[in-house]
Amino acid sequence: MKNVKSNDYWYVTDWYTANINKLAQRERCQQQQQAHHLLRRKLLSETSVSPFQLAPLIICVHCNAKKFTGESDGFCCLNRKIVLADVEVPTTVLINLQFLLIIKKK
Repeated sequence: MKNVKSNDYWYVTDWYTANINKLAQRERCQQQQQAHHLLRRKLLSETSVSPFQLAPLIICVHCNAKKFTGESDGFCCLNRKIVLADVEVPTTVLINLQFLLIIKKK
């Protein structure tokens, strides 16, 4: 083996230490990813609803409003204390809007 100068020795040991640190960091990252993946699979298996499916729709018995899960019973109409009038949009307004959209596309 060649005689190694002191500077070369420190350079090799620094390079070796840096590579060991990189490998250790990569291994820790892989372990964290595996743990996260296992936790995610466990949580998804424990939920009753699949992750891409909404819970069943809840409809108010008073005003037929569609509500999210967790909304209180009187959140939409205060148990029929508030009555909203049905607003009909005039057909002329809709025709004018469609005409304007067609013009903008051209």
